[in-house]
Amino acid sequence: VSSTCRNRSILWRYYDNIVELVELSWDRDLANNALRLCMSPEYGPLLSNLNIYELASHVVILFTTVTTVFRLVLPHPETIVKDPKLSSAGKGLQPSILTFARDDSLKGNNAASIITGTSDVILSTCSSYSWIGME
Repeated sequence: VSSTCRNRSILWRYYDNIVELVELSWDRDLANNALRLCMSPEYGPLLSNLNIYELASHVVILFTTVTTVFRLVLPHPETIVKDPKLSSAGKGLQPSILTFARDDSLKGNNAASIITGTSDVILSTCSSYSWIGME
């Protein structure tokens, strides 16, 4: 494990229709490391499981409501460090992968899939999102 990825973890919690994610590193401070997603009530209640998958170039976060599976695809920390454009997003600090949870990754048909079988619906995944503690 490289020093970029060593001692990093993502903590998460659900309450009401809100998902909160916080990326922590024991080795360095991370910029924009906390994210709050307010889910639209039309999807029903959040289920109590969230899965995080680490791939070579991405980290994928999956969570569900009773009707929908949501997917958030974020760049892997190694990818961020190797790309000057991505690494400059931290403004002096190493950016958290949560920095790259933007409107295009949170909305649209690539971000969610309705379980009920209706496929011709354009989804609005989150009614709002914000970075917790941003200045």
